[in-house]
Formats: sequence, structure tokens, C-alpha cells
Amino acid sequence: MLRVFGVGVNYPFDIPAIQIHIPEYSATHVRRIITALGAYMTGARKTIEQLIAEEEKKSEQIKARVAELKARQKAEDRKKDAHRKIVVGAAVMAHIKIDPQFRKDVREALDKAVTEPKNRIVIPDLLSEQAFQDSMRAAAKRAADEAAQTESGKAAAPEIRPPQPVKGGPGAQGRQSA
Repeated sequence: MLRVFGVGVNYPFDIPAIQIHIPEYSATHVRRIITALGAYMTGARKTIEQLIAEEEKKSEQIKARVAELKARQKAEDRKKDAHRKIVVGAAVMAHIKIDPQFRKDVREALDKAVTEPKNRIVIPDLLSEQAFQDSMRAAAKRAADEAAQTESGKAAAPEIRPPQPVKGGPGAQGRQSA
């Protein structure tokens, strides 16, 4: 008779709610398994200090994960904000070119909002009507020059044709007719 968890049982085991019948194992093997299970079950208890330490470790891991996710969210928000500013800026720049009243309103807003010299240096054409007109003329001249170069480049460029097979080239000897 074996004693499992303080209960006497016979082989094959009849433990309440569990029936174990392993004919391929000898009684010695079964005893060793039961002893190992018993030792594992009795030694598995942890002290309260160990449980507290484990929970604190889990808590630190969760806090680190939350911090990582917040950093990713912040980076994503910065990317979206920068993209939004680029889109709005491009729309404003395009509308400035076609609407003089809007250009005047933007100039007044920029004049009030942009006060640092290093930032004002970047947008002189938006702060002065004369500078804006000069930059528009310069841009139009550059576009005309590029168009003229493209047109002259098309006229001077030779026509490009796909390669033609060469008579008497490789493999030509086998195709000769006699």
C-alpha cells in the first residue's frame, strides 16, 4: 500500500476524483512519480515575501511597458502634428499666390506671431509684399528657363531606338541557308 497525500491507496490508484491506471509502469516507477509529485507539491509553497517580490517585479515590468507605449504614442502624435503642419503650410502657401487679401491677412498674422529674428529670416517673402513679388518673378523666370532648357534638350537629343539584331552576329552561322 502506498501513502499519497496522507491517504492509503492501492495499485492501480483509486484517488477520489482521479483514477490512475498505468499498466506499462512498474510499481517502483509509480512510487517514484508519486514521491516526486508529493515533493513538488509540498515544496511549491512560497513565502509571502517571495510573492510580494514577484508581484513587485511584475508591477515594474508593467510600468516599463506602459512607459514604452506612452513614448511610442507621443512620437506618433509628433509625426501626425508635423505632417498636419506641412499640409496646412502648403495649402496656405498655394492660396497666398492666388488671393491678395489672404496674403495680406497672413502677412499681418505672421508679423504679429513670428518675433524671433532667426524665424523671420526664413520667411522674408511672406512678411513684405515687395519681397513676395520679387520671389514670384524669380520663380517664374526659373520655371521659364527650365522649360526652355527642356525644349532645347528635346530638339538636340537624338532619337533613341531599340537595339536591332546584327547580321552575322553570334549564332548567325547556324541560320544561314544554303
